Amino acid sequence: MISLIEEKLDKILLENGLYDTDENVQTQLLSEMNSLLFIELVVSIETTFDVGIPDEYLLLAHFRSRNNIIRIIQESVKRNIES
Repeated sequence: MISLIEEKLDKILLENGLYDTDENVQTQLLSEMNSLLFIELVVSIETTFDVGIPDEYLLLAHFRSRNNIIRIIQESVKRNIES
């Protein structure tokens, strides 16, 4: 079952031309993401989830897979709740 985070992330990725149902294609789209798309993705995630992505994750390399992005969102939401 898809989680709410995954559902919202997929919508963000789709809106930015970075979504595909095929996991391999999805990974390729993310690996080819340029810096402008990266900034747009980060801003969309922060706005949608009402979080700030911690500085240590603000590297393009951390956003090269959907699973990594989900983990970053989960950690950001957790930090937001704890603060």
